[in-house]
Amino acid sequence: MTELGAAVAAADVVLLETTASGPGEFISIAGARAAASVARYANSEVWLVAHKGRLLPKRIFEVIESRMASARDPWDADDEFVPVDLVTHIAGPTGVLDVAAGLTRCVGARNEAPASAAR
Repeated sequence: MTELGAAVAAADVVLLETTASGPGEFISIAGARAAASVARYANSEVWLVAHKGRLLPKRIFEVIESRMASARDPWDADDEFVPVDLVTHIAGPTGVLDVAAGLTRCVGARNEAPASAAR
């Protein structure tokens, strides 16, 4: 995994799949936050790939978030939380959308989207 930073820095687009996403952050594989951070620093796009049913309202996502946080040590986790602020687009069943449009598809997220989602 030592080449991850170099590969991401050279990429035009980084795709990160989510198992669940709320209006402020999403769950992805360990290392996704680092990949997204490097990509944004390198001015590359970061696309969140969200299959049907994975963009969740805040209240439902908070339940998943609290159970994950209490279930294990974050250093040993297979998944991690990534801020939506690092994402430039959301790719889902209806196509590729900007972050603000993608988050409004979340039930209840319309008024909870992070300020940076208005990019």
